[in-house]
Amino acid sequence: MHSKAKSLRRQCKQKRAEKGDCLLGMSIFVTDHAVERYRERIRPVSQQIAVNNIMEDIEHSRLIALAQFSGREIREYKGIIYVCEMHDNVLSVITVLLSSVDIRFAC
Repeated sequence: MHSKAKSLRRQCKQKRAEKGDCLLGMSIFVTDHAVERYRERIRPVSQQIAVNNIMEDIEHSRLIALAQFSGREIREYKGIIYVCEMHDNVLSVITVLLSSVDIRFAC
């Protein structure tokens, strides 16, 4: 690997470690629908706590699927599935689903 690529990779890792998220430079927008589904399916908490929990989960989530034509992406964290859309530099969380299988251990 070239030294410039190594340097850029190191800088990226440092930024991730400092910020603690994997969606660098991206804003996260949580829709009212996603909050309602979270409160209904995951945990009955206040709206603000639901928004905070969703944003934290998205920051730690992993991308598991991309829809080719709609531009949607499916993200997963601890068995909770988030359907998101990317618009410019904003990741919008559309809805929240609960998986019956813990995807972390599925092959």
